[in-house]
Amino acid sequence: MEPGDPALLASISHDAVGADGTAIAHHLIAALHARGFPTVQAVVDQKKSTILLRVAPVFAKSGPFSGFLPGGKTVTPGRIKSALPLLSAAAIAHHEHINLGYDGPVMTATASPMPGRTWHVGTIFSSYGPRYAGSDVLSGYSYAHIDGFDLSGSVTRGLPGLTPKQSRGGAYLGEAIEIKRPTTAGIFNLSFSHAHYLTGGPIQPLHLSGDVTQVKIGDRYPILDGQVWLRGGLLWSGDTEKLGALNWWTRQRDASVYVGAKGSYVYRRVDIAWRATILRGITGSDTAGPGQPNLMGRWSSSYTVERGRIEAGRTVGQVRLTGSLGFQHGSPGTPQVEQAYIGGENRGSSFFTGSFEAPSGYWLSAKIEKAVPVRFTVHNVPFLVTPYLGVNGGTVMPVTGPADSVAAFSIGAAFKVGRHISGQIGWSHTIAEPRGTGQHDMLGFEIVTGF
Repeated sequence: MEPGDPALLASISHDAVGADGTAIAHHLIAALHARGFPTVQAVVDQKKSTILLRVAPVFAKSGPFSGFLPGGKTVTPGRIKSALPLLSAAAIAHHEHINLGYDGPVMTATASPMPGRTWHVGTIFSSYGPRYAGSDVLSGYSYAHIDGFDLSGSVTRGLPGLTPKQSRGGAYLGEAIEIKRPTTAGIFNLSFSHAHYLTGGPIQPLHLSGDVTQVKIGDRYPILDGQVWLRGGLLWSGDTEKLGALNWWTRQRDASVYVGAKGSYVYRRVDIAWRATILRGITGSDTAGPGQPNLMGRWSSSYTVERGRIEAGRTVGQVRLTGSLGFQHGSPGTPQVEQAYIGGENRGSSFFTGSFEAPSGYWLSAKIEKAVPVRFTVHNVPFLVTPYLGVNGGTVMPVTGPADSVAAFSIGAAFKVGRHISGQIGWSHTIAEPRGTGQHDMLGFEIVTGF
């Protein structure tokens, strides 16, 4: 018998029912509830020596989260389970625990406050940084749960005093904010990000700078009890580049609709997570130089992008094996902000993030690490260290011309210090690179603090 079977689950007939039917029914109900059938009821007919087991009609009772429960209809365990992902998201946004129970045939959802603060702040110091940043950035981030909304934001700044000569003299400043609202129709989200950059290193005298802005509005909805989330929404991007030494600039804008899905499950002790997205958009650009502007039209062409990613991991004895594969296929005219890129963590870690880009490409990584962290204490402060070895890289393929490929071998360790500090540090050595780049080794690190 499985949850969600027809209303009449079973009919038990025995001579002993007439004498002790109520006791037998209590034992049956307790066993079925323990096995995941919380809505089963028993009807004892001693005259007929019969016990009928039926799915009880359960209705969601009014309360702070009753709208997230299936109400007004017969509720099976399967329908209750499918409602839990959105119910849990709403509870977190209110910073409350949800307690499910029954009042006779009525399902109830009561709330109690979570312990701790409703907000958190922290910093991230990274040698990689986001795309367009070059290297070595410091980010401050925060998030909060306020009256059913999840709010998050960050500010990221480049640290030119620490960058190597390839990006010294450059600058980077990025801001991002996101608002999420769990509803019965899914988790609604609205996000905004902006980044300003000035390219340093050998081409710094050209004063090449740019601004990238993105606005996204979307929704995601769980199916299959939360194992799969469907996603969709609208995206607008703007990208402006200026070459100050030549008084030249170019501007590109695009608007797109995206749909996709992501999910996770376990198959034969292998943890698998995947994501797939399709974008369909329109784009256009205009350029101006020392002479007359060359206007190409704000919305002059369309493009399509398909991208996906799969990650898998399994623990074998004392080690943990993980791997990932990502890919993208973009049509001609794919705007720069939507192009595939390589360089950075898990995409060629001996190169800066986004060192090479094109409409299409793929990237992959494999890592072996200690399954259980090494534990020790220094001055009463606990340390957890997880050593690892790995390889990673990728290839991008422009519409015309040769492809660019990078690959790197890395060795390092992830760590956690006390309650508030974590991160990783590793050394990456180039094992494949485009001709003439001269990039060989890089010390990569990330230090995260949270309070």
